[in-house]
Amino acid sequence: MTNHGKRLSPQTWERIRTDYEVKRMSFNELQTRYEVNRSNISRRAKKQGWNRALVQQVLDDRLQAKEGIEAAIHKLRLLAAYTVSKPKFATEKRHALEEEANYRERVCSQIEASTLQGMAALDHLLNQALARQDELNSVEFMEVLAKALDIHSKALLRYSQAVFGDKGLPL
Repeated sequence: MTNHGKRLSPQTWERIRTDYEVKRMSFNELQTRYEVNRSNISRRAKKQGWNRALVQQVLDDRLQAKEGIEAAIHKLRLLAAYTVSKPKFATEKRHALEEEANYRERVCSQIEASTLQGMAALDHLLNQALARQDELNSVEFMEVLAKALDIHSKALLRYSQAVFGDKGLPL
């Protein structure tokens, strides 16, 4: 049963949007879960430009970067074991270290590219919000800007953690 007279808070709408874009729930599932009419959800999704594909692409890029890092760590461990067990082969050791350095550079480039794609997606969302500023009231517009800033800062934090470790940027 839906509560037609009940207005949902902006936080509830954000949870609905997250469930739709990230958890990939259908409008019917959202209707049941939040007791709001499916058509209201559909209209808001269209009006605000909810986009599962964009969110999924960013998540896929981050997963790919994480897998690349895990592969790099595994390869570094193998290289470390090899260089410790075969110290007399200095030429091979130097080659392995050069290969490791090149691999790290490629992984960092992948992480950076993934982060830049996420930030480009954020810029796209922000540009859409700015283009539709006249359609939104000031509270809705500020919410969109706050969400964009939050996404941006999280992307930068994840990038610094991926490159510099869990503690982020070195101080």
